[in-house]
Amino acid sequence: MPSSTRLSGHSVQIILVTTQYVTEARTRHGGIAVQLSHMAQALKAEGHAVRVLVESTEGSEVLQHEEIIVERLRRPRWVERLVGLGRYRPLRPVPLNAPLIAYSFWRASTRRLLALQAAGQLDAVLFADAGAAIFGAPGLHTPQILWITSHYPTYQRLNVGRKTLEYRLMNALVGRRYRLATRLYANSPLTAALVARDYRAQARVLPPIFVLQAVQRDERLRREQSSPYLLYFGRLEPLKGVHELAQALPALLAAHPQARAVFVGQDRRGKAGPSTRAELEALLGDHRSRVSFYDSQPHSALYPLIEGARLVVLPSHIENLSNAAMETMGLGRPLVGTRGASFDEFIEDGLNGFLAPIGDADALSAVILRAWSLDDATLEQVGQRARQTISERFAPHLLAQALLEWWAEADPQR
Repeated sequence: MPSSTRLSGHSVQIILVTTQYVTEARTRHGGIAVQLSHMAQALKAEGHAVRVLVESTEGSEVLQHEEIIVERLRRPRWVERLVGLGRYRPLRPVPLNAPLIAYSFWRASTRRLLALQAAGQLDAVLFADAGAAIFGAPGLHTPQILWITSHYPTYQRLNVGRKTLEYRLMNALVGRRYRLATRLYANSPLTAALVARDYRAQARVLPPIFVLQAVQRDERLRREQSSPYLLYFGRLEPLKGVHELAQALPALLAAHPQARAVFVGQDRRGKAGPSTRAELEALLGDHRSRVSFYDSQPHSALYPLIEGARLVVLPSHIENLSNAAMETMGLGRPLVGTRGASFDEFIEDGLNGFLAPIGDADALSAVILRAWSLDDATLEQVGQRARQTISERFAPHLLAQALLEWWAEADPQR
């Protein structure tokens, strides 16, 4: 078993266990996957060996990504077939889908962790949310940290709208996992407070990591925008507040005839049907022709779109400190976020960004109009202050050092 001395003073072997990583097509551009990639690089920069165990639907193999060893643990075929039953309406509400998916990855990752421990190749573990270790870590004698990446009840309420049997079972398992964890953390005080309220589990608050990706810029999508535009990027789903944004946009487009809007992100289920994008297009009405929709984009295309936007709007109902917000501000662009969704933990309204109430389309419209009407020099100053905020508060070494110090503490269970 690794000692505190070994963890605090020497190179150690760290395993990140996750259902999302940048090597996987289905999660490549997601905030959790990107954050974990940054975390792996930050820990490596501190002189430690890092390995990622990721659930994969693409294969079982060991590969190297940016000098980080990544082990893909293939989701079993029987689980894939079970998930596929959701295509058939009578079988859609299969109540055990999510728990069985979580169980299959827990079983595969635990087996691999125990093998690495037996081989002396494991000193510390980080689990990316309860779904990556839903039934705990039996047999592991190394320091473990559990990262809370989202608040499950809020996601369910906004994106699904009803408490299904599947939700109740998963929520019970998640709560049990949080309460049993001895090292539990969230990026946002808001998320930590919600977990304490709903699960009676105490979590530390540690800063996320922000790093601009080193990419060769692909300017094609940016060049398609022939006039000033407002940008939203992220999943198209109710949780992200995109319905309120679609309701707020007509006032901007009517007041500024040259203005356009751009949505970038994967279409997900909407409030009343299978497509959020279709619902947004209906809300836009006659202004639909001045709004462009693109699927999720790699950073090579996304960064130029962010840099070219007059304003970025992310009206989420909740975030665990949004990676999209950090990218926007890190690139020096003015951002409109929502007060009470964690944006106000690092945005001062009117100074380094703008804040609007959650879920209020009229208020959001007013904030957008106020920000859009500022002159270019003022918006540039807001963007530069935003860049400074991000670079000072979310530097990679801050989280890496906090995790290493925490792993090095004596195990509270011993």
